[in-house]
Amino acid sequence: MKKRLTQIFLAFVLIFSLMGVDTTKAGTIQSIDLDATIHKDGSVTIKDTRTFSVDEGTEHYLNFANLGESEMLSYVVYNESGNKLEDIGEWDIDASREEKAGKYGVNYTSDGFEICFGFGEYGQHTFTIEYTLSNFIFNLEDGKQAFYWSFLNKGMDPIDQATLTIHDEMNTTFEYPQVKIWGFGYVGQTKIEGQELKSWTTELSLIHI
Repeated sequence: MKKRLTQIFLAFVLIFSLMGVDTTKAGTIQSIDLDATIHKDGSVTIKDTRTFSVDEGTEHYLNFANLGESEMLSYVVYNESGNKLEDIGEWDIDASREEKAGKYGVNYTSDGFEICFGFGEYGQHTFTIEYTLSNFIFNLEDGKQAFYWSFLNKGMDPIDQATLTIHDEMNTTFEYPQVKIWGFGYVGQTKIEGQELKSWTTELSLIHI
């Protein structure tokens, strides 16, 4: 990424597609706030802060599949107080709710993996899942660069609202028409605002598509 992003950056923002986030099988997500920081090497760190309510089950998880050229470099989960949960490595999906409480780990699936964590007591919770992915930015044939990413998954439980903010660690100021942004698969808006690219929903219940 040798050129300034304002000269070469085309942004494609997908809210629902094939790769992204899954939830507990029961419960309601009140909100998901996504903050993505693009790094100089083309990787990205995404902070996913979500508030949800559960009355059954034992865990919450994010499902990652079809990552293409990208690779998960790191991940961590924080609770409501901003404290890091205990990383136990390989996740035991059959453990009890009490055994999973305060812990997170990874469960490998046939087409990818899941970042899993125990939510503890039933009720409403807010957790932040922070993860870094390589090769978020890719080169186009005309010399420009872009990203094309699904930040949330199809088939999720209903969500009351979702927001996405994208910026880079170089504090680039984005300007149209050098920078363009599109969003698909949801009812909402996108906006280029100074050093941030934004997308948000304007209707309740981001339902199964």
